Amino acid sequence: MLAGILLAGGRSSRMGQNKALLQYQNQPLHQHMVGLLTQAGAGKVVVSGLPEHQGYVPDRVEAQGPIGGIDACIQQLDTAEYVLVLPVDMPLLPVACLTQLVDQLKANASGVCFEKYWLPCGLRNDADLKQLLTKLMASQDGRDRSMRALLKGRELTQLDLTADHRRFINANTPGEWQTCLEFDQGKEA
Repeated sequence: MLAGILLAGGRSSRMGQNKALLQYQNQPLHQHMVGLLTQAGAGKVVVSGLPEHQGYVPDRVEAQGPIGGIDACIQQLDTAEYVLVLPVDMPLLPVACLTQLVDQLKANASGVCFEKYWLPCGLRNDADLKQLLTKLMASQDGRDRSMRALLKGRELTQLDLTADHRRFINANTPGEWQTCLEFDQGKEA
């Protein structure tokens, strides 16, 4: 009924190494993030862009960002009614926030995210989603291949974020990664 998509693609050029393979809480970051998806109720998790991971799904069209990863993974999830999408570089996300997305999604939303954040998000996995992905992937305008375009193409529900905004840090650089580690260890700056 609920599946998870972990977006672990990208070049990680600003980080200088593959973000998905960074060590976090004594395991590779991608394993931690798969664990969050599982704790939030995902019965099946597919991973985009990480050939080292069992169950990895390659993008059908290279270098299309998160939309390319979602497009590729959604093809593997025909039996899932709902999909929870996470980026690999947000290790501080609380499971409670993810279950809040899932609850809202199951309450008849077709797309749900937190106000000011396109990711993480929840999507109803229906024919309309697949048609929208096909349309966005075919567009010549790069702005159409964005999370904003995907979510705005659904009947979007935006939730108020009651969690600490620092838990939504994207670790794209070594400095941001250090900030995540310090926050996790209670050494917040």
